Amino acid sequence: MGGKLWEPFRLGRMELRNRIVMAPMVTRYASDDGCVTERTKNYYEARARGGVGLIIVEATYVHRNGWAFANQLGISDDLSLIHISEPTRPLYISYAVFC
Repeated sequence: MGGKLWEPFRLGRMELRNRIVMAPMVTRYASDDGCVTERTKNYYEARARGGVGLIIVEATYVHRNGWAFANQLGISDDLSLIHISEPTRPLYISYAVFC
């Protein structure tokens, strides 16, 4: 299969390896306090290695009052921000862009 789908693509300042975009899908793989777990990391890593050029991360609360369901990802404090960036560091360099 050829064509533009597999060609590198620039979207604003982001350089994507192809035009395949993964829409946000809720996994409920986060810990009870909204932090990334090994299962979360494995899930996103598999999709990045599988060929997705841009991954839009699932529903994520930015304030604890916005928490909508159990095991939802959160970025409401410094610790959760550190954890949520962990799975993207090596993948951003090698495989996919996360946003």
